[in-house]
Amino acid sequence: MRAVFSSLITYILVFASIASATIIKVPEDYTTIQDGIDISVNGDTVMVAPGIYSGSRNRNITTAGKAILVMGEFGALNTIIDCAFDQTGFIISDSEGANTVIAGFTIKNSLKGIFCDGTSPTIKSCIFNDFFAYGVHVDGYSGDPAVSPIIEDCIFEQVSNDYFGWGDGIYGYRAANITISGSKFARCEHGMNYHAYNNLRPYFDITKCLFRNITGNGIWTHS
Repeated sequence: MRAVFSSLITYILVFASIASATIIKVPEDYTTIQDGIDISVNGDTVMVAPGIYSGSRNRNITTAGKAILVMGEFGALNTIIDCAFDQTGFIISDSEGANTVIAGFTIKNSLKGIFCDGTSPTIKSCIFNDFFAYGVHVDGYSGDPAVSPIIEDCIFEQVSNDYFGWGDGIYGYRAANITISGSKFARCEHGMNYHAYNNLRPYFDITKCLFRNITGNGIWTHS
């Protein structure tokens, strides 16, 4: 209950911060999440109405280097991206920083929920269910400089009894300094997986996280 309350407070604060932003509504203004992002500019908010979003342009969604907020209008329990078992929810790969924010979505049935490919976005109040590989995958590449995504008040949980069950909640690879707070990890292979490569080491700054029913390790480090 405490974790849910914390997520709700975080979500309210995110919502309050967009009061003066230009708001692009999906599907009211643009049919798909990608359509809404494509028309946006830095500082805009792409507001996604409750519902289940799937198919082309509602998965493998890219933020195109824009400092925007993409959020579910009424939170993760009401705004669901279904990746159809072999796709990724968001691919953030164009030098995005902390002002690129993904908030208030459930991303389920994914290969990877969110792939941060050499980028440092902020991910808030999201739920990752049934990811085959990773809930969030952060690749730091060469490490000059290290990427530094922020993950707050998220839930990583495998809920299916058949196909899934072996994914890692958060995977940090090479030079990635990941800040994680207020998040829950349940029924994952590993809650967090640090993978050092070629003397490039990921770092996790972990605060107030919960690990339950992890089949491997809550936090696993290896090279």
